[in-house]
Amino acid sequence: MLSFYWPPPSKTWSLLASPTGPTTPPSPELRALNAERLREDRMAVDGLTATSLLSVAVGACGALRARRARARAFHLTSAGMHLFVLGTAVVGRTALEVQDPATLGARDSVQRGARMLRLLGAGIASEVGAVLAGALVLRAARRRSETLAGAGTSLVLHGAMLLCIDTALFLRNAYHQRRVLQSVGSA
Repeated sequence: MLSFYWPPPSKTWSLLASPTGPTTPPSPELRALNAERLREDRMAVDGLTATSLLSVAVGACGALRARRARARAFHLTSAGMHLFVLGTAVVGRTALEVQDPATLGARDSVQRGARMLRLLGAGIASEVGAVLAGALVLRAARRRSETLAGAGTSLVLHGAMLLCIDTALFLRNAYHQRRVLQSVGSA
């Protein structure tokens, strides 16, 4: 089960289960902040799901129709990357469905925000890794094969695109986390 612990929790809180245990009901301001945050996260995950489905379909069709090894490798790598992204989007949507702004008290709201920032940070790190791996593959492809060149190009291009998306989501979630911390601190 995916569980993350920061700040140090008093209980285990899973991404795929509702928070349990005694919590104080959220203030109307905190409930509104959580509702806005969850709505934006759902929109982002739905957009990522749609984009990933389209990219997998285009990648599969492109790979089947490609005549050159470089184009085939580009499309296959694209489809593979976006299958992984689709899986994370489905898990993210599942995790969002069990969260209710009316039940997210102050402690759960702060922990949820910290968890989201850690997950997005991990996503950013993996995308930087994909771009670097793609650059290394492109460098090696100069001497070896068209297949490596296609795969490397796909890794760099799609990794950079996903890096931009996750960075924007990270900044937006950091903004929401700051607002939640201000709300909790003033209460």
